[in-house]
Formats: sequence, structure tokens, C-alpha cells
Amino acid sequence: MDQSYEFFLALHLYSLYASGFLMLFYLILTQGNFKTEFIFIRRIRLFLPIYYLFLALIIFTGCLLSAMKQFQMNVNIW
Repeated sequence: MDQSYEFFLALHLYSLYASGFLMLFYLILTQGNFKTEFIFIRRIRLFLPIYYLFLALIIFTGCLLSAMKQFQMNVNIW
């Protein structure tokens, strides 16, 4: 139980870091100069599924971690 909790906690934290990086990348991606609207739409269509995958992973691992803690919320996380 402790090993799986540590694994999902690490997965959750690294997913948060990756999501933060993807937010910055999205900001850079959308602020570029585009000659046509097609280039912008193509970039967004390639990027958003990856971004949503990490958001879903964060939510899923967060639910697993809270279930392993018997849904008890407290301030002391570590």
C-alpha cells in the first residue's frame, strides 16, 4: 500500500510539473505570428490532446491518492 501511494504521488507531482510546462508552452504557441489561420488551428489540434491527457492524469491520480487516504482531508500532506 505504501509503495503504490508513493508511486501515485510521484506520478501526480510529475504530471503537475508537466502540466505547468505545457501551460507555458501553450502561451508561447498561441502568441506566435501566423500567416494563415490553418497553421494556428493545426498547432492547437496537435497540442490540446496532450494537454488534456495530463489534466486527466492529474485528476485521476488525485482521486486515487484521496481514496488511499480514505478521503480524509488534512493540512499536513507530507
